[in-house]
Amino acid sequence: MARLTFGLFLVLACFNLLGAGLPESSISYTIQVRLDPVTRDLDGTETITWRNTLETEVESIPMHLYLNAFSNRGSSWFSQTLGERFQESTILKRFGDPWGWTEPKRIRQDGIELEWHPISPDAGNHLDRSLIEVQLNEPLAPGETLTLDIDWNGRLPAAAARTGGYDRFFFIAQWFPKIAGVRPEGDFNRHQFFGPTEFFSNFADYDVTIAIPEGWGIAATGRGALQRKADGQDWYRYRQEAVIDFAVAVGADMERITTPHELATGGTVDIHIFQPKGYRHQAPRWTEAVARSLDTMSRRVLPYPYQTVTVVLPPRAGTRAIGMEYPTIFTGGPGGGLWDRRIAKSTRLNESVIAHEFVHQYFHAVVATNEFEDAFMEEGMTEYWTGE
Repeated sequence: MARLTFGLFLVLACFNLLGAGLPESSISYTIQVRLDPVTRDLDGTETITWRNTLETEVESIPMHLYLNAFSNRGSSWFSQTLGERFQESTILKRFGDPWGWTEPKRIRQDGIELEWHPISPDAGNHLDRSLIEVQLNEPLAPGETLTLDIDWNGRLPAAAARTGGYDRFFFIAQWFPKIAGVRPEGDFNRHQFFGPTEFFSNFADYDVTIAIPEGWGIAATGRGALQRKADGQDWYRYRQEAVIDFAVAVGADMERITTPHELATGGTVDIHIFQPKGYRHQAPRWTEAVARSLDTMSRRVLPYPYQTVTVVLPPRAGTRAIGMEYPTIFTGGPGGGLWDRRIAKSTRLNESVIAHEFVHQYFHAVVATNEFEDAFMEEGMTEYWTGE
């Protein structure tokens, strides 16, 4: 408890000393990826630069392949946690192949192809491929920087927990090969993916270019814009410094409503509401919920350090992604006509979900606590501030 409390104090103190500026990142990801909405396939390349912040030499790097949790019935996520619910769901009955996965085709260091293999430190499960170990070509001394070039393929699950989709909407989360975080204790956070657990990673800079079907709506971590159109696809580029993760939402029938908000502590944050078309009249309600949350947390904890925040209200096809948080983007409740019905219209149910998921922008996203090992520092703190 003392370790966690001191760590929380230290992180907040650093942000305050920087005037709510962003912390230094030891990692950067440059990613290019195509989404095929018919097959749910992802075809990507990425370049990772990683500085060794450990006090010891590194000969191998653990890397998360989170989508492999949805690759087979023997994965640790499926067999030990939520698989029964997934197996009995209407999604599984509707799709002959609802599974998702991620597979590196090549991992190179300085042009030399590296070897890697799945590891299962938590469960000893040889069928689990959610964590791999990449053997480096040359050891990396403390303070030195590593560059990895990765070609990979993946497939999103058909709307499983926290990620995936089908039809005309996809929430793309935990989707790319990702280096495991370095813990404050001075070692890697080597953990597989289990249903009740969430995630831990270090602050990184992201530069992500994604191709989606022409005319589809998009929302993602950070700021972005349309770069080009080619072969029936729209290429968007999004960038954000000093965040612990990166997520994307896309949909054929979605639109983004943007409202600039002047923070109570100074500065402007663009509030984006990404929701099904035809419900623009609801957007002021959700915008106000975000604005009040922004001001409460900025006044009483720390000025919000990023320039954007996006609420995704998924359509029916994406309801398994509701109530989940990623840096500068999170999902609220379901979007659409539900909130025009008399009973739902008179409640603050969705406002409560929005407030809760927004607070996760602080706990754990800004404080960057370890959700896997110290869950109460995330959900416990978030639930308290949701009430406030």
